[in-house]
Amino acid sequence: MGGRCPVELEEEFIEDCKRYPNSYLVEKYDRAISTITEWKKTLFAEGRLNCWPGNRLCAAPPEEEALIIEAEAAMVCGDVEVPYHDGELLGYMVALARRLGHLRLPHR
Repeated sequence: MGGRCPVELEEEFIEDCKRYPNSYLVEKYDRAISTITEWKKTLFAEGRLNCWPGNRLCAAPPEEEALIIEAEAAMVCGDVEVPYHDGELLGYMVALARRLGHLRLPHR
């Protein structure tokens, strides 16, 4: 039953994805993690979910440790671990940056 989130659940599911980790979504929607991931990937591909489908929520750092960026938008990707990186994740990040119009590539 993967693939697509049922239409009647879409809006609630999208809101829940912004707030809760996958473990909560698995319980709430009584679906396998693979199904939750497929729902997220489908909604992301349609431009309805603006977060990486495999994201994990984490606590915000204390304010004194936070990096403050004064910009309209920022996407930070650190410790990519090339050649052991997740190419799919990096592809999603580039696609999202392009979709939001915030991708700036250096001129050659």
